[in-house]
Amino acid sequence: MSSRATGAALVAFSAVCFSFMPVFVKLAYAGGVNLVTLLAARFALAAIVVWPAIFFTGQLSRVGIKDMGAYLLLSLVGYGGASTCYFAALQRIPASLAAMLFYAYPLFVVLWEMLFYRARPGAEKLAALALAVAGLLLVLGKGSGEASAIGLLLGAGSAVCYAAYFVFGRRLLRQRSPLAATGFVLLLAAAGFWLYGGISGQLLLDLPVRAWAWVVALAVISTAVAILALFAGLKRVDAGTAAITSALEPALAVILAAAVFAEPLTFGQAAGIMLVLGGVVVLQLPRSPSSSLPDTRR
Repeated sequence: MSSRATGAALVAFSAVCFSFMPVFVKLAYAGGVNLVTLLAARFALAAIVVWPAIFFTGQLSRVGIKDMGAYLLLSLVGYGGASTCYFAALQRIPASLAAMLFYAYPLFVVLWEMLFYRARPGAEKLAALALAVAGLLLVLGKGSGEASAIGLLLGAGSAVCYAAYFVFGRRLLRQRSPLAATGFVLLLAAAGFWLYGGISGQLLLDLPVRAWAWVVALAVISTAVAILALFAGLKRVDAGTAAITSALEPALAVILAAAVFAEPLTFGQAAGIMLVLGGVVVLQLPRSPSSSLPDTRR
């Protein structure tokens, strides 16, 4: 197998791992895990898996004390804020709907860039936004009448936070190792949630083995392994190929969540999800020279 084919396979494998996240989160909740425990354990366990790779590749030598401020900001806004909103949304609305809202984050990246950096999107970006807006109107219309309004806002909030993580993170990390940055972001997020959980008394460590199994699956498969596979793939393929391959992720996440939990989808919701996913795919297509927006990969 060629290096390019291997890279594409690794990126696709990463997308599959990420797509299981809403399933693992819902199953962990069903086992009795609460939000704070889930977040604290996820980041801590993922950091334990990722850090050996950082040491092995020698990327720790590139990190300075001055980088800590950037990593702390990214852990609060990106992984911390986005994960909190997303996992909280999964407590209130169907997993397929929460996944669809979260995976609309590339569209919010476009809006962030337009708002803060005066970026001028090309025709493909405008088409993607049009598809997404139409899809969201369908998904959040009458078909979602029974869904929690707070859950819908949290789902959208997770996408906004993750988009901000990309927009500002790309600028903060231009001269820094992406893998080392990820390791520090995971570590700082874990420390924050463990500290908060300890102070608030919300850490639940005496959980059934089945519940811990889903927490470990979330941390290892849908966080650490997914991240490492993506970085390994990005070394072998160009960003455009990786972006298009990773478009598998949102589609698989929505399909898996709906299938595993037998969540009913109205025709309007299904059509809306397809439009939003279509907008995401359009954003992953090769760019026109006039577009100045960043590549929105993890």
